[in-house]
Amino acid sequence: MYTMREVLFLFRYWTDKRGRKDALLLGLTLSLAVGSVYLGVEFNRWSGSFYNALQALDAGKTYALLGTYLALLAGIVATRVAVTYLKERLALRWRAWLTEMLLGKWLHKGRHYRLETQAGHDNPDQRLAEDTALFSRGVLDASLSLLSSVLSLISFSAILWQLSASMPLPVLGDTIPGYLVWACVIYTLAGSLITHWLGKALAGIQFLIQRKEAELRRVLLGQRHHGESISFQRGEPTEQARAMERLGDVVEAQEARIRKEKNLSLFTVAYGQASGLVPIFCAIPVFLSGKMQLGGLMQTSQAFMQVSMALSWFIFAYKDLAQLAATVRRLSGFIAALREAGGESATSVADDRRLVFSGTVTLPDGTALAPLALTLAPRERLWLQGSSGLGKTSLTRLLAGLWPAADGSAIRLPQGRGMFLPQNSHIAEGSLIAALAYPHDPSTVSREACRAALAASGLENLGARLDEEADWMRRLSGGERQRLALARLFLHRPDWVVMDEPINKLDDATASELLASLYRELPELTSLTISHQPLPACAYTRRQQWGATPVSQEAEPCPA
Repeated sequence: MYTMREVLFLFRYWTDKRGRKDALLLGLTLSLAVGSVYLGVEFNRWSGSFYNALQALDAGKTYALLGTYLALLAGIVATRVAVTYLKERLALRWRAWLTEMLLGKWLHKGRHYRLETQAGHDNPDQRLAEDTALFSRGVLDASLSLLSSVLSLISFSAILWQLSASMPLPVLGDTIPGYLVWACVIYTLAGSLITHWLGKALAGIQFLIQRKEAELRRVLLGQRHHGESISFQRGEPTEQARAMERLGDVVEAQEARIRKEKNLSLFTVAYGQASGLVPIFCAIPVFLSGKMQLGGLMQTSQAFMQVSMALSWFIFAYKDLAQLAATVRRLSGFIAALREAGGESATSVADDRRLVFSGTVTLPDGTALAPLALTLAPRERLWLQGSSGLGKTSLTRLLAGLWPAADGSAIRLPQGRGMFLPQNSHIAEGSLIAALAYPHDPSTVSREACRAALAASGLENLGARLDEEADWMRRLSGGERQRLALARLFLHRPDWVVMDEPINKLDDATASELLASLYRELPELTSLTISHQPLPACAYTRRQQWGATPVSQEAEPCPA
């Protein structure tokens, strides 16, 4: 559950260095919004003078006022367009900052992985790509419109009060001071209460809609990424059923929104249409009595409308506020989930070059696996062998600090540059040289070194395709992906490496030859290989059976 701390984090942009630079831009935007309201007040005064001149058939004054109208129109258009332009720029900068901050927190030391495994899936892609945009734009839209409404309320209420005083309306033998203002307040207050009653469920519905839409996109994205496997297994009907089930959830939530918005729209449309006539009805008795000119009637109508719209800000902004409330809830919940997922691991760097693990491998759900104790000396190649389901991949994740170790566990990684090779190494879309250099910038590696690394891993045929852009994760076979992952070792030349099933998609002879080539090229490499496969002793200097008494075996000569 999120707290006010998570909500306040969303607004930290304005205290950040970049946000403080934009404070002047925000100040200019607010000033222009104030100027727009001022021009609206001047337009109201112009309206009274113009229609009075028309009623008096004063041609000279009427044409002179047309020139004033053009100046006011130009000012109103310029200020409103400028406010919109600056507001959009501010929203974009705020969104970029917020996305960067959340992305940094999400990708910090495996927190994105722990969020998936411990805190449950929370649609981070939607939070980062969509909700940040909805939030920044929604807050600025609501803030500027509220400011304009408050200023309009103050300015035009004063005009209405003056008009009420200049044309008193007898009620039961007496007059009500500012009766036009009170009529507007009562009318708008009643409309606001009805609007809230009709639309109070919209915030929850909007939250549900965003969640269901994200779940549908997640299913479709998974089908895209695993299209080949789905096709092999003839799973298209099942996948279509899964997608249609998610679509049904979206349709159900959207139908609930449509029903609520229909009832709300019936009222708000009627309310908006009636708002133009209510001030006329209020002022007709005075106008018909001859105490008010046409200009006064039109000025009253416009001022009443401005006050009504200002007081009705809540009514007309209700749907947007409901969406903004749902967005704040989603973003705050995401930040809280990131905080709960943690950012630090139990892994530390040893004082020497040894790799040490002692304790119990514990899964995120609390399941404890078989106890294990291992020590890996410098330049030693340990082959940790265990049966499937024992927890070998979980051990790799634990050593990498992807989740905290159990109480009493000790984890020490060697000094120097290290690498982890998971079972399925990530290969991002883009150029082959970028995929090979990952996670480093491809500009930091030479093409000669890349070609040599590809050749050493048996991928000589790719040496001429370094600049080719492709989805290499899908273009390469399983064995080729493992060769590319090992090619990264040839290229980056780490001091130590932990590998999880690095050659299980290769035949034994090819795997043995590839590992032998790796150790010849990197004779100082300290490696821990976790696998279920029994390989020739050339692949290790010591073998240890997880769950059994450690077995020591002298290394055999590697193939020439």
